[in-house]
Amino acid sequence: MRPLIWMAVIALMPAAASGATLATITDATTGGRLLTNTQSIPDAFASVDDMFGWRTVGTDSFPDGGADDTTNDISGGGISATDDTGVVGAQNLGDTVFGVVDLDNPDNPSGAASATWTIDISGATNIEVALDAAAMGDFDNVNDAFSFTASIDGGGAVTLFDFLPDQSASLTYGFDNGTTETLDDPLVEQNSGLTLGNDLTENRTGLLDPLTFASAIAGTGSILTLTFLAENDGGEEAFFFDDIVISGDLVEAVPLPASALLLLGALAAFARFRGSRRMVAV
Repeated sequence: MRPLIWMAVIALMPAAASGATLATITDATTGGRLLTNTQSIPDAFASVDDMFGWRTVGTDSFPDGGADDTTNDISGGGISATDDTGVVGAQNLGDTVFGVVDLDNPDNPSGAASATWTIDISGATNIEVALDAAAMGDFDNVNDAFSFTASIDGGGAVTLFDFLPDQSASLTYGFDNGTTETLDDPLVEQNSGLTLGNDLTENRTGLLDPLTFASAIAGTGSILTLTFLAENDGGEEAFFFDDIVISGDLVEAVPLPASALLLLGALAAFARFRGSRRMVAV
């Protein structure tokens, strides 16, 4: 009888939930394990050609340098079949994305900005951060840099993703109407060696598939701080990201169904009954 009881007890012991999503960052809101969502500067520039923050494609206007207007009016300035710059386009309609275009402007003379998120990672192990990213432009090796760092409970920050220009390369970018444009100095993620194209969601032309980057974070703790750092100085140099997902393994109890709990209670009662009979017999 005792083995049966122990089997039921073991079924109530904690079990690991592998690859659980702790938080998903897709806009400027918070909720659940996503505790804070802040920017060092607001996305409120005098020029329509500047951007730093979350905007919804098809609802908000976008800088010309970040918008593919070849088939849809994404920028708000009208459709242009000869448009030769842009990242977000028809395939992104309805999506909320984070964009960086021309940070070095009169409203932000430093040319730099950051965004920071804090996430509750208590009880989680094997933490990972993943995101989609895309870019287009003839980037400057001195003034264009984009990176994501992470730290746990205020510890030292580690770099997860580091996007820098490759001054020795060129890349052909595609647009929604099938046209292309070749530019020097594309962005390359330094840890993976992957070159960023201008497809944030789906493949337009077959030139370069959209890219999802993922990086593991060593250690455990209570609060994960994720920081995006950007330096950018060109109106035709655009960097976008979307769908940041923080995941990890969680240890949680796996409850028995109600019928099993009733059985466990009955087994325990029966065990006590048999024990009392033995005592009477003695």
